[in-house]
Amino acid sequence: NEQYSRLAEKMAEWENHETVEDHQNSIILRRVLFEAFDSYIILFYLAIYERNIMLLRLELAGAFHIDTLRRVLTECVIPYIIKHFKKDPVGASKKDDDMKKETPDGRLTAEANLEEYDTFDDYIEILI
Repeated sequence: NEQYSRLAEKMAEWENHETVEDHQNSIILRRVLFEAFDSYIILFYLAIYERNIMLLRLELAGAFHIDTLRRVLTECVIPYIIKHFKKDPVGASKKDDDMKKETPDGRLTAEANLEEYDTFDDYIEILI
């Protein structure tokens, strides 16, 4: 995803769009096309080049089951495990006053050092 994003941004820069909106639309279109190509190229290969419907059917069923398993693990199981087995839940050992007086080495610094959240990846996951 990160490589596709960088490539799409560089290609949009080379086009030298007149408006920011045209520039952003170009990036969005490229990222969607790159992600769709990456996700579905094997299916086109099996259907058109190999002409093997049984392999295509197996690939589709496998992709569906793996994606379902991935979603259940990342959205249900892992958060459950983290919540119930974490030694010190957030705010359990601190008062509200202590949360306001957070030190620079505390939770605020850790959150500030996180990568910038890109909602586009969420939309791509829904679309593709």
